[in-house]
Order: sequence, then C-alpha cells, then structure tokens
Amino acid sequence: MREQLADWFRTSWIAKWLVIAFFCSLLALLILNEVFQSTIQSLYLSYFTSKLKYEIVDGTSSNVAFGANGPFDQRLGYSKLDALVKSAVNNDYQVKKQASLTDDHIQIIKKGIFPIYIEKSQTGLRLYDKDEKIFYQSLYPTKVYSSFSEIPSLVVKTLLFIENRELLDNRYPGRNPAVEWDRFGKAIVDLGLKLVKPSHKVAGGSTLATQIEKFRHSPEGRTTGAKEKLRQMVSASLRAYLQGSDTTKARERITLEYINSIPLSAIPLYGEVNGLGDGLLAWYGRGFDEVNALVKKCATGDITADCALAYKQTLSLFVAQRRPSYYLGKKPDYLDRLTNTYLRLLEKEKIISRKIANLASDQVLKINKLKATENWQQFVARKADNRVRTRLLQIFNIPSLYEMDRFDIEASTALNTDLQYSVTKTLLKLQEDAFVKEQGLRSEYLLNTTAPLKDIVYSFTLYEKGKVANLLRVTTDNYNQPLNINQGVKLDLGSTAKLRTLVTYLEIIAELYHKFKSQNNLSAREYKISNADKISNW
Repeated sequence: MREQLADWFRTSWIAKWLVIAFFCSLLALLILNEVFQSTIQSLYLSYFTSKLKYEIVDGTSSNVAFGANGPFDQRLGYSKLDALVKSAVNNDYQVKKQASLTDDHIQIIKKGIFPIYIEKSQTGLRLYDKDEKIFYQSLYPTKVYSSFSEIPSLVVKTLLFIENRELLDNRYPGRNPAVEWDRFGKAIVDLGLKLVKPSHKVAGGSTLATQIEKFRHSPEGRTTGAKEKLRQMVSASLRAYLQGSDTTKARERITLEYINSIPLSAIPLYGEVNGLGDGLLAWYGRGFDEVNALVKKCATGDITADCALAYKQTLSLFVAQRRPSYYLGKKPDYLDRLTNTYLRLLEKEKIISRKIANLASDQVLKINKLKATENWQQFVARKADNRVRTRLLQIFNIPSLYEMDRFDIEASTALNTDLQYSVTKTLLKLQEDAFVKEQGLRSEYLLNTTAPLKDIVYSFTLYEKGKVANLLRVTTDNYNQPLNINQGVKLDLGSTAKLRTLVTYLEIIAELYHKFKSQNNLSAREYKISNADKISNW
C-alpha cells in the first residue's frame, strides 16, 4: 500500500499540485505571521542586537566608529567626536576613558547602518562647579515629555492616526515597528503605477521609527532614494529590538521620541526648533504645560474655544512637520486649511468630537514667534558661565556658542558658585550710594567723587593654589555687557595714573622707614614678614 501511494505521488499531477499548494499555504502562513507578529524577525533581530554592545575602557579605544552624519548627530556633536577629542588632546587634555564597541557593531556601521543605541531626546551643554552642582545648562529641546505616560492620550491618538495607526497595537508584542506592511505595500504599488502614469501620487510608507532615523541620521534629514530608505528601515528595526523580542515598550519609546524631537524649522533669536513643546512656544507663544492641560480638558468633555484652539495648534505642528519651513514660515494660511481638513477626518474616525472639530475649525491659526526677553540680557550673572564656555570653544575648536550649547557635553570646573554669587552681589551693591557710604568708601583717596557710581566698573578674580595648578574659584565683574573685564580687557594707564601709583608707593616706603629705622640689626624673618611682601622685605 505504501509503495502504491508513493508511486501515485510520483506520477499523479494532482499529487504534485497538492504538494505545491501545501508548501504555498505554509509559506503564506509564515508571511502572514511575519506581517502581523514578526515572530522570526523578533527572535533573530533581538539575538543579533544582543551582540551590538559597547563598554567603557580606560584610555583611548581601538574599537570606536562614528558612522552617522545626520542633523541629530551634528547638533549633538557626535559626528565631530574624533575632531573634538584630537583638539582637546592638542590643548594638553588626556583621554581617561572611551567607549569601545563590539566587532559586530563596528562591522554594521562600516556597512552603512547607523550606530545602534538608545538615544537621548533632550541634551545640551552642562557645567558643574567644584561641588558637582550644575551652574549652567542649555537643554534642547527645552520642553519635552519625560515619559510616555505624560503624553495626553488625545495627542497620541492624533499622531498615530496621521502617521502610524498600528504602532501601539498590543495584540502582537513582537511586531516590528519599523514596517507597517499594508502602507509599505501600497507605497510599492504606487511607485509601480507612477512608472506607467507619472502624475500618479505616491503615498508615504514611512513609520514613526523610520522617520526618526531619517530626520536624525540621514544626510540633511532626507530620504534620497531606495537605498537610504532601506538603511533607515534596517537601523530602525535593530534599534527596536535592542531590549528584547517584545517591542511593546520600544514602540512607546518611539512615540515619545518622535513627539519630543520632530523638526519644526527655525526662528530668529532661538535657532533650530525641535519637538512639540518647543514648537508650541516658538511658533504660537504657548506654554507646554498650559497646552497639555487644555488638551486633557478637551478629552474629558469640558470643551471650550481655548482648549479647541490648543488642540488645533498641536495638530497643526504634526501636519507641518512634513514641510515646516513652508507651512509655518511661508504659508500659515494653507496650514490652517490643511489642519481643518484633518479635523474633519479625525471627527469622522471618532477620535475627536464634533464640538471640538467645529470650535477648532472656527479659529484661525496665528503665528506668534518667540521674542527675546530681558532675562536673556543679564550678562553680570553669566560671567563665570561665559568664561568657561569661551574656554571650551578654544579647547574643542568649535565655531560658535550657539553650536556648542547644543552639543552633548558635560564639563566639571573648580568654580565656587556660592562665593561667585556673593562677590557679584557685593560688586553690584558698590553702585549704590548708601552701601558705599556705609562701608566708609566715600573718603580721600577712595570714592571722594561726584561721578555716578554706576559708571565705575569693578572686577574680581580669585585663584586657589592647588597641588599641580592654580584653581579658578571666582571670576566676576559688575559690567552688564558680554565683555568679560577679567579676561578680555587691557588697562592702559595714563601718566596721571602712573604718578598716583608712584606717590602711593613712596608713601608706603616712608611709612615702612619710620617703622623699621630703629631696628637696623634685625632681619626680616624675625619680623615675620611674608616673602610675598616685596616692599617690606626691601
């Protein structure tokens, strides 16, 4: 019987088609499983990413690579790390520790994949004093959600409806968030139709994960072709599985990072704008906490014109991120109409109520660019900050303070910020007549003058002698301008000042002569005169 069945399978065309159908069905099931659950991908990619590690080693590392040169890498200084380190070494600094990548990590970077690690949404220059307290920090973006749970649910639903509707579908915990297969398939079909009919529009197939890779790491933040798109998809897939085969938390992280870092063009006096929080402030003059509170209010059913406007402004920034300079800078009226179109689509999908859609549509988006404030001009309080920052410019050979403030740099100093504040406060009080009189400074040879006290500039620098170097503890003045009197000024004393100095020295010598003239046989040591007191020793 077995031999007869075997002969039938070898000779019957029905049997052959049954075998083909079986394997096709099996293949189809595997493909469907990968489309929805990404089982094989999750197992393989999580295993592969487990080998993409790094460790901190003493001294310089031989296994280091800087593979990306996108806007994010440039803004944070990562693409210039090699040059920054060499510049610091040329300025007599030493590399104490450095990251060392595994061989697998080095190899994928050499093949064009972006470095794979959990990235920072917010960073910038941080300066620490001698007690390891931060006395200066420039965080960019300035306003971010610190966790996924902080994002209002209506904001999440709105974003996903526009960009990536299946991202947070938790029915399939191992799903690859870098590919949304139905959209990706449609995009491929559209590309094929465009070859036949050039006027045919191609729908975007990008997910939030690949968009992040694009505006962070692709050259100029753009997709230049199929090869660049593939690089974004591979990098996004690897990054998604860094913490294991379950991507549930990774998908929440992707949503959070996207909202915190979407590029929204630039404005004067602030510069590059990234993230929803900074976008609301820069383009609409709205506080991040205020807008979040209003959007949550709308979601609970307590709908007012103000909360509807806050929601519309939030929605408009998600819409504008595709062409931010055009929509926000040149065509805000077109952005308003396009946002109204999305309001109706969101209402149709029951993501927002009709009342929100109607109230929001009735209000016109008005661009209200961020203005400079007086606090930005309080230079006296920033003398120490600026001295350290200008020194870092020299050490790293960075072109501007604007650029350096956005680098991911932490620097420790010897400054005593409590003493710095106290001395600065005293120097400022020297411009007050009551304080000057109280201190007995209105007298001969001192401030016996009718000149305005505010015109007198005082500066103070204090060093402490250390074991191998003199440590800068205080550097301040009362000149409320960017110029640092201690560091950037040469005093050119005229003949009158030289004469006054000479007379002062002669008076000191005369006083010392009368003090010591009867002690001719005693040495300076017996009088316990400091070696630093050159005049008394003389």
